[in-house]
Amino acid sequence: MLSGVQRNTELAAQGKGLPALCVNLAALVDRLKVAYKATTTGKFDEALEHFLYIMYALLFVVIDSRQAKNEVTLSLSLSLSLSL
Repeated sequence: MLSGVQRNTELAAQGKGLPALCVNLAALVDRLKVAYKATTTGKFDEALEHFLYIMYALLFVVIDSRQAKNEVTLSLSLSLSLSL
């Protein structure tokens, strides 16, 4: 039997494991800072690549608090407004 990579191995053995996460909110916030800096220095092609990556990656972020939800919403709105 084949299965994907699990993030909690002790529950994975019982069949209740969750899939491993490849994107986290902190990494996207850091990338947002880099994208904003690229925008302010005039590197618009580079900034657009970062903003598009952020928007696509936000679909795969798992959040567990209202504060994290607010950060995701803010990151998405900033990425959208600065990429247009």
